[in-house]
Amino acid sequence: MEINTKDCYDFISSYYDEVFYSEFNEENLIISLIIDYFIKTKNPKVVSEFGTGSGYWLKNFLENNVENIFAFDCSEKMLNICKIKFKDTNISFKNIDFTNTSLLIKNDLILTAFFFDAIDIKHFEDVIFGIKSSLNDGGIFIFVDNVPTDSKDFQELILSENWAGKNINCKYNLYSFEFLIETFKKFNFDIIFKVKIGFDIQILVCKK
Repeated sequence: MEINTKDCYDFISSYYDEVFYSEFNEENLIISLIIDYFIKTKNPKVVSEFGTGSGYWLKNFLENNVENIFAFDCSEKMLNICKIKFKDTNISFKNIDFTNTSLLIKNDLILTAFFFDAIDIKHFEDVIFGIKSSLNDGGIFIFVDNVPTDSKDFQELILSENWAGKNINCKYNLYSFEFLIETFKKFNFDIIFKVKIGFDIQILVCKK
């Protein structure tokens, strides 16, 4: 069974938290600490998360009393889970295509956590441009994603995964650390922080 990105996330939405976030507690803690650090030091007033999924990282913004929080995802079912979790908060939710990151609002900070693995390389630079255009001068872009399993700049990985008793062929688009650094510099981002967590996760923080 092979399905596209949106349908995939619609399908796994009710199982996502239980499967994904319960298996990577140590890594998720480190990611949270890094996000918290840049929220506390940069004190953003307007933040957005692209590919918010079921909203795991939104708590970082709420706990730091960010005034304006926007959450975007291509999956309406994922967003519905978020809306239930955060129904009494100031978070604004919007269903958008993953390749559309050009917004009418300007942000002080944009987070993408495991978002770019759903972005095909043909859209990669357009998405980066959209993120930069959506940031205020001096704004912060936090990139969190998986590491390719080979040494290529780009890897398309198709994995057979079992969700709710069904095998689904899920496609992941993975970008090397070096390729990301080169691309972000091409768009005149200043890279102010970079780290790899184990063998699986890479984080880059850029300033416009």
